[in-house]
Amino acid sequence: MGDLAIVTTLKPKEGGSTIKCPMLTSSNYIVWGIRMKNVLKVHKVWNIVETESEEEEKNDLAIGLMFQAIPETLVLQVGELNTAKKVWEAIRMRHVGAERVKEARLQTLMFEFDRLSMKDAEKIDDFAGRLSEISSKADVLGEEIEESKLVKKFLKSLPRKKYIHIVASLEQVLDLKTTSFEDIVGRLKVYEERGPKKKRHTKIMGNSCTQILSLHVSTMMNTKETEDGVEGPIEEEAVDVAMEAETHQG
Repeated sequence: MGDLAIVTTLKPKEGGSTIKCPMLTSSNYIVWGIRMKNVLKVHKVWNIVETESEEEEKNDLAIGLMFQAIPETLVLQVGELNTAKKVWEAIRMRHVGAERVKEARLQTLMFEFDRLSMKDAEKIDDFAGRLSEISSKADVLGEEIEESKLVKKFLKSLPRKKYIHIVASLEQVLDLKTTSFEDIVGRLKVYEERGPKKKRHTKIMGNSCTQILSLHVSTMMNTKETEDGVEGPIEEEAVDVAMEAETHQG
């Protein structure tokens, strides 16, 4: 998790609204810079930072605003500088290096994400945990991995021989753009725990089980199958068919 950002509330020179000064931390410099620039503009002193004007009153106000938005340790480091521009540049230079390190870490992390795949003997929970860990680390570094991308990566990274039928079923039954990561992991855990056991005595004939599976799933999308007079969820039917197809093909 990132450092806690304390927010200081100030009133602009004109008008009764309040402006929040964001507190600079070790991990939020880019966002802090955008917000702080806006605060200085609202107080009509951003031009002082840009031009290094020596207009005393505006310089004092701009410096005062920045001192409200940086940690005490940093105030001690830049407190002797006499213009708002010098203070701004000193803050920037102390964080540019950190931002470059963060970008490098993010690139390494996303490379790891792209190459990640589930091992044959690995459990669904363990692999989902590895994906979630990368996603959390990326979020801390300022890169949010969209849930739909996480879902597709998860399905694509499963061992093909072991999960090909259930993945094909879920891709046809579910909308992967709106299905949550937790939901898709839960479905695969159910499949993993139940195993490729035969659930019915339906004969699957022909050379291609995959073609028959696709036809059956398409039918289920339009009409729910009934067993003993009770309707069952389409997704559970798809899981059963995937298991059955895998048993016959094996």
